[in-house]
Amino acid sequence: MQEYANQIALEGKSQEIYRAQMNAYLNEMRNAAGIFGVDSNEYRKAQTAYQGMATALKQSEKNARDLTRAMYDLNLKPIDYMMNRIKAEAQMYQDRVALKEARGTLLNDPSSYITENDYNSQIKNNNSNIIYTEQRLDYNKRLLDTMGYEEGSEQYDQLKSAIEADEAALRQMVI
Repeated sequence: MQEYANQIALEGKSQEIYRAQMNAYLNEMRNAAGIFGVDSNEYRKAQTAYQGMATALKQSEKNARDLTRAMYDLNLKPIDYMMNRIKAEAQMYQDRVALKEARGTLLNDPSSYITENDYNSQIKNNNSNIIYTEQRLDYNKRLLDTMGYEEGSEQYDQLKSAIEADEAALRQMVI
């Protein structure tokens, strides 16, 4: 995780350098335009260098976004893991209750009746699911705010869909 943070910081420093160089080349372009004209070789050289810096700056910004996304994805892995475990436990609790219901009905066996413990286990599991879904929702919202994806881009749409899915899941869980 620290390695990602260090790389993001390096990209930030690179961006500062590119911006400073772009300002210097912009001044150089203005000077060249004033002295030699916009059709001069000096002006075109400064313009080419400026465009190269602009391209490098965009690449550095993309690298920083990609690193930030990778860092967020690493933070989501444990949450997704726990949510998968919780879902598996939920299924186990549901199967246990269904089995007890069937035994109790078929055999009229009081030892197979559903207990308060069975329901408490399901409630605890559902509460854990709510907590982890809220955490994932929070991470995805922060990621969407941080990344600055353009509305309508594939990345934006994927995150927006994940946020909407978690919000809908939370509404279902709370009902």
